[in-house]
Amino acid sequence: MKFLFVHIPKTAGMSLVYAFNGHFGAAACKRFGNGDPSDFAALSALSKSDLSGIQFMSGHFAYDDFRKFVGDEFRPICVFRDPVDRFVSAYNYLRGRADHPRKSDFPTSSFESYYDFLFHSARHEINIQCKYISGIPSFGCAVSVLREKNFIYSSIENISALQRALEVELGISFELSHSNSSGAGVSRSDLSAGLINRIYVDNLEDYRLYLFARRFSEKFMG
Repeated sequence: MKFLFVHIPKTAGMSLVYAFNGHFGAAACKRFGNGDPSDFAALSALSKSDLSGIQFMSGHFAYDDFRKFVGDEFRPICVFRDPVDRFVSAYNYLRGRADHPRKSDFPTSSFESYYDFLFHSARHEINIQCKYISGIPSFGCAVSVLREKNFIYSSIENISALQRALEVELGISFELSHSNSSGAGVSRSDLSAGLINRIYVDNLEDYRLYLFARRFSEKFMG
């Protein structure tokens, strides 16, 4: 079986990437880690011969972007995260990486100025988790795609449930190790209650999707 990891940024995705690389071997795994135009060009240039040798594909592209070029041959995987925690992690990662390719694109003087910029000038980042799955900021549409396309998914704190599901599919055991940490910086406790509430209101569809994934994956815990 082939797998496609729709990697929403800052959802502990590198642990999955490393686990699959260890299982299939690096030569059979293809990652598009930047999700930029050069990555998209490389994705669109994959031939049938290239695809035949790939067992695991991942990257920062929406599910529909992948499907345009790889069809339904790959079983899709995704991990979801609380929107507040995901934005905080993304901010810390951006601020802490001097070599981040998009560091100059965003204000990093404070988390609130960073989020304000996203809301007003980078609207594609709002409700981005739903958009990665269904192409639009809709919880209902995202859930429909998860079900119709038979996604394997979980919330980030229940990723061990996703690991168990993959072990059943693959018939092996593998460990997910945390990687690509955002490092020290702002924490959720540093944010005002008003800002946290604003993020949830602005990203209500993503929050509903995260809660849905968390409840679903909790059934397989314990």
